[in-house]
Amino acid sequence: MNLPISSWAIRNPIPVVVAFTLLMVLAPMVIAPLFGEKWLPALPLLPLLCLAGMVNSLTAFAGPVLRATGRPAWELRQNLLFAAVALTAYAVSAPFGLQELAMARI
Repeated sequence: MNLPISSWAIRNPIPVVVAFTLLMVLAPMVIAPLFGEKWLPALPLLPLLCLAGMVNSLTAFAGPVLRATGRPAWELRQNLLFAAVALTAYAVSAPFGLQELAMARI
């Protein structure tokens, strides 16, 4: 069956999960050689951002699917709700530091 890439990605989230998991596991060994020692303090944030990336990649097709099925108003509501929740989470967590801000992204 010859599916478009977006259909394949919706039905097969395993490669995305594997890629982000590998990034989480291999980051301590890869960050310093690739980017230098100055980036090592960012290592505690990477697992949280990888989890956020997994969630984002798995939900990224919701908007196009809603538009394709003739429900753009639902997409607007979804985006407004997400924006309100995200802004609130960022505002609440920002005073506590970067790690808490990264957790709010999830």
